[in-house]
Amino acid sequence: MAPLGFSTGCMFKTSLTLDNIISFYSHIGADALEINFATIKELNDFKYDNDLLKTISGFSYVSIHAPFKGIRYGDNDFSKYTLKKLQDICNILPVKGVVIHPDTVDDFKMLEDSGLPLLIENMDKRKTRGILAAEFTAYSHLYNFGYVLDLKHVYEHDPTMALASDFMQAMGARLKELHISGHDGSSNHVMLYSARNREAIAGAMGFFPGVPAIIESVFEEPNAFIAKLELDFIRRHLL
Repeated sequence: MAPLGFSTGCMFKTSLTLDNIISFYSHIGADALEINFATIKELNDFKYDNDLLKTISGFSYVSIHAPFKGIRYGDNDFSKYTLKKLQDICNILPVKGVVIHPDTVDDFKMLEDSGLPLLIENMDKRKTRGILAAEFTAYSHLYNFGYVLDLKHVYEHDPTMALASDFMQAMGARLKELHISGHDGSSNHVMLYSARNREAIAGAMGFFPGVPAIIESVFEEPNAFIAKLELDFIRRHLL
């Protein structure tokens, strides 16, 4: 079965430290982890010791999410500094992918030249880039990026989830990670097991056998019972 776990960003409403969030996920049985850095400050603040490195190394699949707030990735010193910080983490942790939002990118060639294992993610309805399967077909002709498919973002554009098949064809073997969460009206990234669109998302999971999955459902508090319900529901539908 594909590795399954959570993004550290799921806990942004709680008071847990990053160390405690990662330990929480490890203890409830997750075997995949995405370390989320929404801002460059969060990236700069990342500290680790041997205990944290050991815990992170215990996950079968580890990715990191590059900053997506207050940054434009292009030929500028801020971008170069950010990419260097990301590379420093990749040199220490067993990182298999660095997730990036295409709407934050001004220079894709510069990103490719960084040598990072970059994964471009499809975007939600608020964005104007990264929302069409054809865009990812074009990326594949130009660059060597891998991809992340966010199934909730697909649902926002097409509740029938037929669009997931288009993305499957466009991303092909470059698809390295799924993002999974529920959608309830105006509420984004809710627990999938209780969301009104759970059947639509769950049904689409079967299109992508073996692809590591990261849950982005947001916790109001660090509740192990809720976390295990979410893990168990999604595991039943992953291949």
